[in-house]
Amino acid sequence: MVWAAIALGSNLGDRHSILSAAATALSSRLQTSSVSDFIETDAVGVGAQPRFLNGAIVGQWAGGARALLDLLMMLERQADRERPYPGAARTLDLDLILFGDAVIEEPDLIVPHPRFRERGFVLEPLAQLAPDMVDPVSGQTVAALYHAWQGRRRPVRIALVQYRVGTDRAANITRGLAAVREAAANGAKVVAFPELAFTPFFPCCQSGGAAPVEMAEDVPGPTTDAFCRLAAELGVVIVLNLYEREGDRAYDSSPVIDADGRLLGTTRMLHVAQMPHFYEQEYYTPGDHGMPVYETAAGRIGVAICYDRHYPEVMRSLGLQRADLVVVPQAGTVGEWPDGLYEAELRVAAFQNGYFTALANRVGVEPTMAFAGESFACDPSGHVVARGPAAADAIVYADLDLTQLPSCHARQLFFRDRRPDIVPGLLGYADGLEPAPNPESRVPIPVGPVRD
Repeated sequence: MVWAAIALGSNLGDRHSILSAAATALSSRLQTSSVSDFIETDAVGVGAQPRFLNGAIVGQWAGGARALLDLLMMLERQADRERPYPGAARTLDLDLILFGDAVIEEPDLIVPHPRFRERGFVLEPLAQLAPDMVDPVSGQTVAALYHAWQGRRRPVRIALVQYRVGTDRAANITRGLAAVREAAANGAKVVAFPELAFTPFFPCCQSGGAAPVEMAEDVPGPTTDAFCRLAAELGVVIVLNLYEREGDRAYDSSPVIDADGRLLGTTRMLHVAQMPHFYEQEYYTPGDHGMPVYETAAGRIGVAICYDRHYPEVMRSLGLQRADLVVVPQAGTVGEWPDGLYEAELRVAAFQNGYFTALANRVGVEPTMAFAGESFACDPSGHVVARGPAAADAIVYADLDLTQLPSCHARQLFFRDRRPDIVPGLLGYADGLEPAPNPESRVPIPVGPVRD
């Protein structure tokens, strides 16, 4: 016998009678079953739909997951679940959410249900019935998942710190700590810093040899330790960026600190630029941590460091991992990109991948470069929801309504209809390997205005 959790929903006809009949039919086949109260919710999807009535049933099942899925599909057919188009009103919707501790990934059977953790209309009735039931993927109880979802219903305020960076690292760190305090006092739950937040932008000059790893710092180390203590004190999530040392290698790295002060990990820049005033290949080793998404007190956060944001596969990876927010630590100069492209790139990424984006940029004049500031944030519809000043110190605030995410176009349409089976062919891969690059295809890349 296996404990199974099933979600019930209807938004057509006599919804209460339809759900009651389905619950009765399932109770006759399950043992030790319980049915939740029914709750009314707004439909999740693109476009207007009737309101849903939702509930859940939990009980013990004697067969396998496939047999239970067949029963659910039969009950749906009996209730005349014909829909003229995806997302249209339906008479009865039955989803297998959890099946004991099983993790199943088959073409038409995925357990646990891939989206139940972000759907309050599933979590609320499940938490009523089985608060201690465990999601085998996240390792969290239904009650903990429901509590996290309730927290996401409140807008999350992010603070993007853009300020001038001097040559005194200790003074820069002190100023960064003060910025976190100021941001938290103004209600921020996430504080993000620009690229190389506590040192001058030294990759503007050629290194003249091996990467100067002596300029880099350990993670964990004194800088992250100071911000971890402050995060725990203030209850805020902090996304840093610094020059990280590991052995004889150095990385452009973003440590991510949770609101309880834990260092969750580091994202290291995967793609490393090499062009005038950005001699980064002389300093950085390409990242080796992939593109992690961190489960934080403020939601699921990914990081795409500066140059990585130009790679659609990086931004798509974070969307497929269901990031709520992607932070971009940036070192962008005045006039570096054609007018409008600076924001357009992350507006499109947010829209196509179903998350908020937030870019924190450097500001101020350094020996060969003038950094632009203009930090900004976008919602999953591609709208700019906050924008910082140009060429001025500021803490830029944006209130992110994470309840927009389940109904955004990417999560409702684009991910559902994507064709991962044809991607290798579209990109010209053969036997899983990328074609060898043509070295003659490299041409000098012009860079926007910089200071001489």
